[in-house]
Amino acid sequence: MDIRCNVADNVANLVVEGSLTIDTAAQLRRRLVHALQDHASVRLDLSSLTDIDAAGLQLLIMIRWEAKRQCREMQIAAHHPVAREMAGLANLVSYLAEPAPAF
Repeated sequence: MDIRCNVADNVANLVVEGSLTIDTAAQLRRRLVHALQDHASVRLDLSSLTDIDAAGLQLLIMIRWEAKRQCREMQIAAHHPVAREMAGLANLVSYLAEPAPAF
């Protein structure tokens, strides 16, 4: 998995390429947690994913919850069909599609 990050206007834009699986979820988790701590908003681009498993889906749920807990915005800005399919199997498409507001 490759993770690119650029920051503009206190928004961290992370682009994930490759597999988001049990083998790589911890790597992305570290990057997302740091991005949430350092920036008001995080946008996650999953359009270049090649694979996602239950651990990857669990990470997406956890990071949205963590963003809300820290009063940060979290948005999945682009989905790959494989991510949308996995979210659909768990009935989480609408949950992951809408931005997590900062409170």
